[in-house]
Amino acid sequence: ITKDLERVVDQMNLNYAKVTDGKLQFYVADIKTPQNKKYSYLQAENQSQWSLIPTAVNCAEKDLIFLIARDFNAPESKYINVYVGGTWDNGVGCSSLPGEAVDGSVSRIFMPWTLLDSSQYNRPEADEYGASYLTHEFGHYLGLYHTFQNVSENGCGDTGCVCTVSGNGDDVNDTPADLTADLYDPQVLDRFCRLPAVTQEPFPTNSPIFDLCLNLPGSSNIFNWMDYSESACLKLLTPGQVDRIEMTLQTSLAALVESSRKLGQCKSFIAPADVPCIRSKPCVQGNNGFCETCATGCFALNGECRRCESSCRVCNNQIGCTQCIQGFFLTRFNECTPCEPGCRRCSDWNGRCEESDLFPTV
Repeated sequence: ITKDLERVVDQMNLNYAKVTDGKLQFYVADIKTPQNKKYSYLQAENQSQWSLIPTAVNCAEKDLIFLIARDFNAPESKYINVYVGGTWDNGVGCSSLPGEAVDGSVSRIFMPWTLLDSSQYNRPEADEYGASYLTHEFGHYLGLYHTFQNVSENGCGDTGCVCTVSGNGDDVNDTPADLTADLYDPQVLDRFCRLPAVTQEPFPTNSPIFDLCLNLPGSSNIFNWMDYSESACLKLLTPGQVDRIEMTLQTSLAALVESSRKLGQCKSFIAPADVPCIRSKPCVQGNNGFCETCATGCFALNGECRRCESSCRVCNNQIGCTQCIQGFFLTRFNECTPCEPGCRRCSDWNGRCEESDLFPTV
């Protein structure tokens, strides 16, 4: 499970790095299989073991998932809890938005083994659907609704539907209100998303070919991770969705963000320099495909623009990060490492604590 989990988190981090320009990453703090007879399926370390347990749970049994979360959740002010169990056949998965869990306080993400298994959906041949799924569920945890939230149809014909939107839809202005993309013929949608003109575009725009709600502006959000679309299509979140994530991190999840800076045991599975700088024009100055100067937040590495470390305060255009934010220290250029738990400020290169959360050290 460790190898598969590292891989799916790695790929999910690439997804979020793409839309946030590397400012949002997730780290694995711990992997647990609680030894408890009441919830014996939590001891399963792989899908084969899980399938042998008669009392296994899936996302449809939300009351039972709530009990699991209540008994086993790590502190939500420090961690995002993800539970693994079940298969694709008995429930895809689920997540709770901040403050919208079963009891209003216990939040968690639940995913099936099928999406974690590197022989099934957690691989390139499956369009990295395991990572897209986890990106979707983490999106909920970070405050995002489905793009088709509060959209209903009032009658459909051969060419489309008449729809209404209640409330504010998904509370994001740049995701057109439309019905879910899984209403389309999956083969037609898959073929369209594999066209070279689509696959070569990192942020494709919605196509008027796919528009279910004819009376509403815009087209279906077939490329959006928060819609139910085909795996080949899922590529992006909109700037408005990213703004909503940032607002959630600054409000409902502020304690989680603050504590994450102090978790010295966390491990990043992606070297920041390995992630391309995703901007409309990442290269500011260069010739013949060799970039010399990159846009803010990125630096030039062997002629290519790579993103700066997400915990970086000062990023040099030639070598990357040269100064980290509070709670991190440089171990080498463009690599920020968390200070030891409880340390507010530590020395570059050796990590020696210079100021704790309680009092300065001498």
